[in-house]
Amino acid sequence: MAEKPGTIVTYPEDLKWEAVGPLDENGKGGFVSLLYGDLKTKRPPTSLTKYTTGAKALNNIHSSDYYAVVVSGKFPHFLQSEPEY
Repeated sequence: MAEKPGTIVTYPEDLKWEAVGPLDENGKGGFVSLLYGDLKTKRPPTSLTKYTTGAKALNNIHSSDYYAVVVSGKFPHFLQSEPEY
């Protein structure tokens, strides 16, 4: 990670990935890399999430807004006020 006043640059090889939820027998599943913040408090963290091919995210609820960018694949998102498809 390179740091200059007002700027933090993190290179892909410096990311630390941790499993989120259960992994299958081949070690496939979801992984998160925390960029800043804390995943265990109510302060909004900023993180990257990736899933190995064929893995599915567990249903979960977010208590605050979040932003998602899908680089490839599909990302189903449901609002409590809307039916799931």
